[in-house]
Amino acid sequence: MISQGGVAIITGGAGFLASEHAKALHAYGATIILADVNEEKCKKAVTSLQAEKVNATAKYCDVTSLQSWQQLYDEIIKEFDKVDILINNAGFTNQSKSANYDAAFENFPLEDWNAIINVNLTGTFLGCQVMGKQMLAQGKGSIINMASLYGVVSPNHRMYPGTGITQPVAYSVSKHGVIGLTKYLATLWAEKGGACKCINTGRYLQ
Repeated sequence: MISQGGVAIITGGAGFLASEHAKALHAYGATIILADVNEEKCKKAVTSLQAEKVNATAKYCDVTSLQSWQQLYDEIIKEFDKVDILINNAGFTNQSKSANYDAAFENFPLEDWNAIINVNLTGTFLGCQVMGKQMLAQGKGSIINMASLYGVVSPNHRMYPGTGITQPVAYSVSKHGVIGLTKYLATLWAEKGGACKCINTGRYLQ
């Protein structure tokens, strides 16, 4: 249960899922900060949320940069004095692809591997580290990492003919890593007031 007045950060704030997370958290009284590297698009998402009476603010954050995370942390502590919830939602997906997201494994570029790992996994690590430190100091807080069904099983590409959906190697590997990171932190912080969980999203095809 989210206490009234809780402060929640959602990365990947310009994307569809972030707004859905925001609405759900707002229903429990949370103040929402949407953070994204595309600040202009993030502000548009906030405007749409505010039209639905959701208390939300847009902030810039490059999740692959420790300095950017620290700047976001400083701004939020200055404005709100605490961080109660972090949803590590930023990631490369079929809706926000890297340059060669659809490339076959045999020809998958190192640049795309690094880009996807940096956002999906390293970005999650940095968020947990920077915001988790504050939660431990407070003695409470909750981190939710967005993993995937493909962090548990391998994608079966035979399921997706004609759909335009691609699940590249770096996506699956990064989501396996998110689950491993979450398990590590859940155990490490179990008695320290910091909760770390993950959600494994899936896809339903008609």
